[in-house]
Order: sequence, then structure tokens, then C-alpha cells
Amino acid sequence: MQARFAVSLLLTAAAACLYGAAPASAQGNTGLYLEGTLGYAFPDSVDASAGGIDGEVELKDAFVFGGALGYRFPWVRLELNGSYRKFDTDKVKAQGQSVSGNGDATAVVGLFNVYLDPDLGMPVHPYVGGGIGGAYVKLDTGDDTPLNVDDEAGAFAWNLAAGLSYDVTEHVTLSAGYRYLRFEGTDFSASVAGVDTGDVDVDDIASHEILIGLRYTF
Repeated sequence: MQARFAVSLLLTAAAACLYGAAPASAQGNTGLYLEGTLGYAFPDSVDASAGGIDGEVELKDAFVFGGALGYRFPWVRLELNGSYRKFDTDKVKAQGQSVSGNGDATAVVGLFNVYLDPDLGMPVHPYVGGGIGGAYVKLDTGDDTPLNVDDEAGAFAWNLAAGLSYDVTEHVTLSAGYRYLRFEGTDFSASVAGVDTGDVDVDDIASHEILIGLRYTF
């Protein structure tokens, strides 16, 4: 229910902006730009293992806040992108136990992205692309869980994205799209049933994200 409401809210906001906007000229906005983004993320469950014990952490959906500095050519867009999201822990499973989590996982991500963003002679143009970068991840499974993690680490990150952009004016562009974001596996310190097990091996963390953006081209 919360996920459907958040997605509907994002899409309604984008549609309202587009409905009230006058289209720009057919020539797409090119040049240096700043962009702010708001989105909603649907994370996959996270597999983890420590001391021979396999576990799984289920995370709740979360809002995404981000921004970018980039340059758009007539057919290609290059950008430095940063974003933040905080997932609450839903359930933690290990040793045949499953308990409700009261922790969270936060991720600050920086990416260098390249998009194919063609000028089709219309205000609306599709884009597709991706990029690589790094993530700072803090994972806290909460108290009283069979597999307890409360640590932070860096991870390699990459993403793929696609969507539509609309040149509202000569300088303002709205966008709506989908991003698949993935952090490669990393290690966190952990304990099982209160006993320190050293590092816990966390598999890749993946997030499916719906984003809307407001871009200003100078």
C-alpha cells in the first residue's frame, strides 16, 4: 500500500508539471546543467553469512533524494550523480529464526553516468544509459536479531537507467524514469546470538528505483 501510494504520488506530480508546462522549441536543451531528483526505491532482500551461519535481511521500501551536475550534448549526456536513501529493516532471518527488524540500512552513492539522450526534433526525448561509482553503506539490523550487524563500509556501485525527458522551456527539463542500482558485495563486522563472528559477508545489494527529476540547463 505504501509503495503504490508513493509511486502514484511521484507519477501524479510529474504529470501535473507536464500538463501545466508550455513546450520548448524543438531543439533540445544542451549545455551545463544542474538536476534535482526525487524517487522511490524497492530493494531486493540481502543475503549474508557469518561464522558458517547464513542469513537474510529484508528491507522496506524508501524514498530517494539526489542531484546531478552534468553536460548535455545534442545526443549524449554526461553527469556526476549523487543520491541518498535510508531503508528500514523489515525482517532478519538466520538459524531458522525470523524476527522483525528495528534497524536500518543507509546508502550514499556517487556515480559517473553516460546517457544516450538524442535530440529527435521534439520537446520529448527518451534516454538510456548507466554508469559506475562508489557507495558508502551503513547497515544496522537492530537489537535482538539472530544475525546482528552494526557497521559501515564502502562498496563498488553501478547502475542502469532509462526514461523520458521533456524540455519545458529553453532552460528547464522534466524527466521520469527507472534506475537499477547495485552495490557489489562487501564485508561488515557481525555477531551471531551475541557472539562476535568477525566479518559477515554481504552479497550484492540491489535496488529498483522510480525517479522524477527537474533539470536546469545554463
